[in-house]
Amino acid sequence: IDITGDFNKSDSYRVKINRSIEAQNGLKLVGSYDEKVQFEHLQNSMAIPSYSTAQLSKGQRKYPIETVNMKELRVRVKALDLSQAVRAKHGFNQFLKNQAQENGNRRVKRTPIPYSLITGKTVHDAVYRLDNKIDTSKTLVLDWDKILPENRDNMIFFLDVEGTAKDKVSDKSRGLHHVQTFIQLTDIGLSWKISEQETLLYCYSCETGKPLS
Repeated sequence: IDITGDFNKSDSYRVKINRSIEAQNGLKLVGSYDEKVQFEHLQNSMAIPSYSTAQLSKGQRKYPIETVNMKELRVRVKALDLSQAVRAKHGFNQFLKNQAQENGNRRVKRTPIPYSLITGKTVHDAVYRLDNKIDTSKTLVLDWDKILPENRDNMIFFLDVEGTAKDKVSDKSRGLHHVQTFIQLTDIGLSWKISEQETLLYCYSCETGKPLS
């Protein structure tokens, strides 16, 4: 039996099959079938490209956030003080490492680091409402030219995204969801060669390919 239709109109159906229905080979049902069928919605989720990344400051300057069954996202961006950037990044990496060790490196839901612990200035704090239908995905693309301060082509910042599930999602997967990452917008490219006697480090512009003096 193949049943087709628009099942998005309701989550619960009652399927009844009378025992008098006969198969093509003449076989009959032992008894009638009468059961309630419940469709479960996909678990809500969010995903970002990485927990730490670098992007070309002269490139597209866009960053995607993939979502499933999310109602809205709160996006916060905190610009880091350059004097504290290395320390903040190291602390974040250690935070992730400790969580992995506590869970035996198993893939588990990460606990977000408190936003207030990252030193810097918040330059963007906005809520984006997602209008896609239940059980469909939605990509939110952040445009750094619209979000970040003007005349800041090169920048390192902390991105915190807090998501709220759609109303129809089951209680076990509801609640707030977090994804976080450090992002560096830069035009600096690095290549190196290491020998037993010395290390050669070459710095260049990703836009022009010319060396940086």
